[in-house]
Amino acid sequence: MDIRSVCTASVLLLLSLSRCFLPSAGADLLEYECNNGTSYAANSTYQSNLRSLLASLAANASRSLFPPVGFTTAAVGASPDKVWGLGLCRGDTNGTDCESCLALVPDIAFGQGDYCMGVKEVSVFYDRCLVHYSFRDFLTSPDNRIVELRGAGDDNVTRDAGRFDALVVSLVGALSDWAAFNTTTRYAVGTMVSDDGFATANGAVVHRINGLVQCTPDQAPGKCRDCLQALIDEMPEAFNGSTGGHILRVWCNFRFEVFEFYDGSPMLQLVAPRPAPPPSSTVPTDQTGGNGTRWRQHAATASAIVLGVALILLSIFTILLWRNTRRELPYQEDDDPASLLFNLPTLRRATDNFAEENKLGQLVQSRQTPSCTRKFGMG
Repeated sequence: MDIRSVCTASVLLLLSLSRCFLPSAGADLLEYECNNGTSYAANSTYQSNLRSLLASLAANASRSLFPPVGFTTAAVGASPDKVWGLGLCRGDTNGTDCESCLALVPDIAFGQGDYCMGVKEVSVFYDRCLVHYSFRDFLTSPDNRIVELRGAGDDNVTRDAGRFDALVVSLVGALSDWAAFNTTTRYAVGTMVSDDGFATANGAVVHRINGLVQCTPDQAPGKCRDCLQALIDEMPEAFNGSTGGHILRVWCNFRFEVFEFYDGSPMLQLVAPRPAPPPSSTVPTDQTGGNGTRWRQHAATASAIVLGVALILLSIFTILLWRNTRRELPYQEDDDPASLLFNLPTLRRATDNFAEENKLGQLVQSRQTPSCTRKFGMG
């Protein structure tokens, strides 16, 4: 055998070993939980059944009844050593990678040290798959509260953290609607883009938020949406300006990051609304002809309205004042009979003691008669 053949054989051996002992690309361990309420002994029947269960989940994932999502459930053994399990792969993971990810779970189930060796109920979450197994039948009565694991990133936004959190909630909510009502896989990924961006503690400026939501594909649309909504309701408490995070449960989960962590194109691409400008106490200047012109138009409209209201009020005031003035003037003709009564001394003085020449009828006659005589005498 020449040196070239030896080298080629060595490389192939190393590649084979790396595939056996190294996880597949992207199969990063996110969280795991060991329910230490119960345990089993090494080399017991329960452990044997558990090994068979985990092998069955990994093998059957690529032959799921809900393609293309790897999803499977199984039960192995008989009471009191029976074990139930569920395996779910991320919606963008192919059959080979799904099986490879699920094949990593025994490292947590039987690994030494801080892992879950000897524990009967365990949840394991990789970024591409999850497994939950238990000595209890959790499959016939799904309860999404049996386990919940949260995680937040190390970086935070340093400005407008509340607005950033609101955008994350909006993104996850929109993806939840899409996954529940627009897909049969109950899986959706998408982005939220912000033009102004968010400064972070590490000095970067974030313009894009990536999100992922998933339910087990056997759920009805409404049930999936309710499952995800329960996680959304916990977001304000779990995250405070963190640039990444997740809430993981058996029947549904979500994750968001400022970097892309899924394969394929986003199903939803959302654009964040621009933040409202802060209130200003100064009059805006017309530097470009846009804002100043609009401000002058608004000012002219407001002035016209104020002037019109003032004229109306002034007219009403003038009319009321004129009416009140008329009421206060003395009446020119008094129709009261009492005003025509005079006492006797007054009448005597006014008529020169009732002289004949002061009678009204007599006065007219005495003044007109001579004129008439002269007129006819001249004829």
